Amino acid sequence: MENQALLNQATDLYNQAVNEIPPNRTKLDNLADFLNNNPRLLYHGFFEKGYEAVNAVVNVFASSAGTQEDEESLSILTPPAIWGWSTLELAVCSVPPRDLFETEYPDYVARFSELAKRTLIEMETTPMLVVRRAIQALTRFWPVLMGFCVDAQNDMERWRPVFHTMVQLADLLSQLSESSDDPALQMHLVKFLETEAVMFSNYPPSGSNPTALISLNSVPETHAFVSKHDLAKRGDTARLQLLRLLPNSDSIGLCNTSFITALVNSIVYLMSLRPQFCQELADKLTDWYAVINSSEQMMTHSQLVIIGKTLRISLLQLYTRSYMGGYSDVLENTLDRIGGPEWSSWQERQTKEKARRERQRAREQSHAAKRVQESSRSTSRWVPSHADDQEMAEQPAPGDKGGAAMEASLQQRGERAGAHGTGRSRVASHAHKRPGEVVVIEDDDDEEKQLQMMEENVKRIRLEEAKAQQDSAKEMDVDAAAGTTADSPASAAIVAAAIQAPMDVDIEMEKEVRAAVESGTFDIEELGNLTSDERQAQLVETMGRIVAGSHAIRKFIEESRLRAYGFVPGLQSSLARGAVNGLPLLHEPMPKAVLKNGLSTNYGILEDVTLMLVRSITDFYLAANDIVDTTGKPADAMAEARMANMHASIEVVLESIIEAPNELYNLAIALLYEIWMAVLVTDPDMKQTPDKSGCRYSALSLYLGWCERILESIVKYSMETTASQQTAQVVPEAPASGTEQAAGGAVPTDQENQAQQQQQQQQQQIKLDHLILSFMLEVPYMPPKAIGMVELCLKTPGAAALGFVTLEKAMELRAPIMKPCLDILLTYSVHPERTTRVGCIRAVKRFYTTSEHSQLIEKFALASMKRGMQTASVVGRKMEETMKAIIDRPSEPPIGSENGSGGAENKDNNSDTNANNSNKDENSVEKKKAEIMEVRKRGEKDIDETLLSHMELPLALCTRNLNLLLDLFADYAQATLPVQIHVRKIITPLIRSVVSTPGKLVPVLQQFPAGAETAVVRIIAILCVDGPQVPSKELVNGVLEMCEERKLGAEFVVFLAGGMEKPVLLQWLSPIVRLLEKKEGGNVGLVSESFRRITTSFPGRPSVLSPTELLIALHNNVEMDLVDKGVASTAVNIFEGMRKPDGNPVFETSVIEAGLKLLQEQPKMPPLVMYTAEVYHRKRGGSAGMVIGLLGKLIERKVWEMDDHVKKAFIWCFATMQPGSLGLIKNIPSDGLKKLMENAPPSLWSIVKDYVAKMPESYRKSLDWLFAQETA
Repeated sequence: MENQALLNQATDLYNQAVNEIPPNRTKLDNLADFLNNNPRLLYHGFFEKGYEAVNAVVNVFASSAGTQEDEESLSILTPPAIWGWSTLELAVCSVPPRDLFETEYPDYVARFSELAKRTLIEMETTPMLVVRRAIQALTRFWPVLMGFCVDAQNDMERWRPVFHTMVQLADLLSQLSESSDDPALQMHLVKFLETEAVMFSNYPPSGSNPTALISLNSVPETHAFVSKHDLAKRGDTARLQLLRLLPNSDSIGLCNTSFITALVNSIVYLMSLRPQFCQELADKLTDWYAVINSSEQMMTHSQLVIIGKTLRISLLQLYTRSYMGGYSDVLENTLDRIGGPEWSSWQERQTKEKARRERQRAREQSHAAKRVQESSRSTSRWVPSHADDQEMAEQPAPGDKGGAAMEASLQQRGERAGAHGTGRSRVASHAHKRPGEVVVIEDDDDEEKQLQMMEENVKRIRLEEAKAQQDSAKEMDVDAAAGTTADSPASAAIVAAAIQAPMDVDIEMEKEVRAAVESGTFDIEELGNLTSDERQAQLVETMGRIVAGSHAIRKFIEESRLRAYGFVPGLQSSLARGAVNGLPLLHEPMPKAVLKNGLSTNYGILEDVTLMLVRSITDFYLAANDIVDTTGKPADAMAEARMANMHASIEVVLESIIEAPNELYNLAIALLYEIWMAVLVTDPDMKQTPDKSGCRYSALSLYLGWCERILESIVKYSMETTASQQTAQVVPEAPASGTEQAAGGAVPTDQENQAQQQQQQQQQQIKLDHLILSFMLEVPYMPPKAIGMVELCLKTPGAAALGFVTLEKAMELRAPIMKPCLDILLTYSVHPERTTRVGCIRAVKRFYTTSEHSQLIEKFALASMKRGMQTASVVGRKMEETMKAIIDRPSEPPIGSENGSGGAENKDNNSDTNANNSNKDENSVEKKKAEIMEVRKRGEKDIDETLLSHMELPLALCTRNLNLLLDLFADYAQATLPVQIHVRKIITPLIRSVVSTPGKLVPVLQQFPAGAETAVVRIIAILCVDGPQVPSKELVNGVLEMCEERKLGAEFVVFLAGGMEKPVLLQWLSPIVRLLEKKEGGNVGLVSESFRRITTSFPGRPSVLSPTELLIALHNNVEMDLVDKGVASTAVNIFEGMRKPDGNPVFETSVIEAGLKLLQEQPKMPPLVMYTAEVYHRKRGGSAGMVIGLLGKLIERKVWEMDDHVKKAFIWCFATMQPGSLGLIKNIPSDGLKKLMENAPPSLWSIVKDYVAKMPESYRKSLDWLFAQETA
């Protein structure tokens, strides 16, 4: 049943992942982890699923290479294929139970190797992500297969075919490593070569590190199908290929920091596992390092810094390992040749350490003599000297990452802790270290010596203080006996009591310290030989010591505070005067000397004692957990009342840290590591959270509570520090006096002020406090709830930069806390404060396409955009309703409206009243207008701010993924008109950022939904206006294809007219002119813009049409219905009316004249010619004779026999040009004139009849029908 439940869970997770489009990579990764924890599920169908996923992607891309289907399938097929390789790798690299090993496992291995072979053969068409994952699987499988091949207890013959296949694949990968210029692929090939170089070489000599995968020592001299000699050659080839890649790493293709770093690490790793090649590899590395630092190198400065530091740190870490002792001379020579600050610093530390040991031995030799001298010498109160500070400074600070004492202490205490110490020794190896720092563990730098030195310091301080107090009391007694004081015996008794009180406290403290010293380090002894009752009693005793130690620490802190400000405990306030019996009172705090390790002489003792107390608490939890494991029930000491008392008592430790988080930072980190060790052993699954029953006082609850409160105090401290720095930076200097200015002092200009403000902002950013980031990176576990404390910074405008910079760095440097940090940044990416919002957006955008949380970021951004448009639409509707209410609001009644008409005597009064009412009406209208304008202004501002705060994040993400514009289009289509106007304005900067590569937008624009047409037109206009002078062919062809497929209007192509080919433009000219049919006034501007772009030429790129060609095209290519409707004539008027900035026409009169002449010469004269001729005559002052000559040519061509469109245009032009055109009647035959006059207006009939009536009788007779129609 349990196995079936696991199988159902895995199947559901698989179905959920692959049913999404594209498949959910996160869920597939979770499924891979689930299968890793339950490997038997691989034999219940999941191996087949993984095999089919990989097989499908190889087959599909091999059969459809280069087609559109291939590109569309990439995002769908690749994630399951990558998961498939993870599943196959898990199946063949995890040895199954014996029954499956003999039956199904060999078939899985054979199919795995054959599929890997096909993947590499088809790698030209297979997605590179899948290929790289296959190489990674082969790298892990290679040593597993070799183990089977040389295992004499198994049937080795069954692995022969797979071994030969693997050898072929290894040869193929070796050849690929020599030819590939892909750094990402080369990184995986380097790992494969590293594996072969290690496997196919002998174990290192005795005394070196023997841990490795497998070696030639495992291969027998005689084997059925494995040749030891051939494998040795293969290992040498792999090692030499790694060295050959070093010179190639500075080529153009492989000059990649990640690849070079991986290559250097592989070579150093090979030196670590096979030290016999140390000399050969070190020489090559040294020579290569000299080349890349020469003047001929191709790397940038930042690359050289990163790669050089990686190489130096790797070699230094290798040098410090004990098993490399036989090769230390080689490594030391290499480090001397390479140099670097790391090697110099290490040598300096070794020199200092040697000197410290010499000093320590000298102190030990003279220790007895010093104690005798100190006991015989009367001294005053001990004050920390420079020598004492130096001695304490040489001790590593608690929590100092990279300090050897911290590491050694954790290791040794884990070994002493007995049964529960096993878990602690494991944890010790994970103590936090900063990357790149070398940890050197010395034998004499253990915890015992630190504790011994600390205890001696404490005893010496207390004894010297007590001795000083006793000597002072004796002097007072002598003075009193001699009568040197005028005080009464009662005053002497009070003074004696005041002196005795701190001595009693010192004696009590000395006893407690001595008890702690005698009991070791608060560690609990081994529990294996103790009875249950003895364990319970020992645990209760430990709890009591913890409580007592906490009280002692509280007393020490309180006493230190009083003494720091000159107050002596027990001294009556009535004696608080300048001096008492000759003893001066201190009124100033003691000076605090800060040491090199960050500690201070005032805090050193407190830190050591606190660390010992918390270690005791850790031991308590470990021992209690051991009792639970042994007896099966919780210890008696774990009762809630007792635990509550212990937790309340140790609160003093936390309070002291919270009060000074900066000074006690190292201590806080050290204490959290101590508690975390207890968490790892007692609750490795972290289930004992405070909200669960019985877990209120668990180790995890203690850790979480301390972590949250410490981080909160650090956040507040950092905010105060940053605010004080910013305040100090922005304080302006005192202005120069009038005399100084008159003497030549220049007043700063606006540009200088702006530059100064930018410099101040940069300084503020540089001086942000880094304590929060350090804490988030250095604690062993960062609770998500504690990370929320950083929101305090984001809520404060002055500290917002501290918040989002800290979260961004934390996400970059510590992946496990990326999700909670990202949630906070996303929440504040819609913050009303722009500085906060922009900072969070930049941080989120950085991790959009490079993290596993891309879908989360995208989902939040799209939801925010949708919510912003909906909110802005509501604001817009409220604005419209408010304006409508103002308009509908009745005006104030006119004065005197309630009276009657009145008599004659009130006539003058009524006229005055009417005038007042008229003025009042005008004022009321103006008042309404002002109110409406104010409402509109306020509403548009609210809409703009709402949209901007909710859309900045998705628009920022669009620069990485332009497909998000489709979601913007969908929300845009549902928005109101005012919101759409603001959205078009907001997206302008985004579109301007991609004007140089408009082809990326074309596939997105082609998919826009209905209702987003205006947004798409706006985008196309921006691409053309702000982009290259001539639109790219990719943009033009893409938009034209979109318009053809979706039957879109000409408004989409207006701005592309300058980039079209002439035949295509002529096809779109009529649709462009048809835009004038619509009533929107903006269409006139669109048509005018298209004319300008069509006729504009650029260097190396002539215009699509010359002005004359455009004029002719307007006559020949415009559809006739546009001529009849007068739309075509409007286009001609636009052509003529286009003006330059100086007011001169864009197209000269000569252009129109040339166009008319060419149109007249056409076999078929278009009707629009007559309208153009009239415009030429009326607006450009053209010759009337030219227009009349045009009409004459039409008469010669028998215009009356042409179609109705031409006859109608002829009559209109004839009527417009009369009386000059009336003379043409003589050239028109009677029948022709009759046909022309059929559609003439009545006004033209009368004019023609009057003209004909004056003609000779002979001609008039042929036009009798003209007068007969009048008689009729």
